[in-house]
Amino acid sequence: MTQSLGAFHRKCVEWAAYEFRWPGFEPDVLYSVNKVLNEPDFPPLSILHQALQDLRLIRHYKGKAVLTKAGRSILGNHGALQAFLTEWSIG
Repeated sequence: MTQSLGAFHRKCVEWAAYEFRWPGFEPDVLYSVNKVLNEPDFPPLSILHQALQDLRLIRHYKGKAVLTKAGRSILGNHGALQAFLTEWSIG
């Protein structure tokens, strides 16, 4: 986490860009515009980060994003996570 914005570090953003394979946000496209990738440069991660915080599935603690009790309870249950995220996007 970056201290000033509470955003994910550039290494995490770079990892997400490669792993998410989000159309229009591929790493080569992103790097053609920016030298480094910050969280706001990769909206899919930025939105997911905000959703997980709003749903209180993660929180920031000593410069790290950690799972809350609710977040740990749905760990590995992809259907429950999808339900949480769907509810968040509708609400």
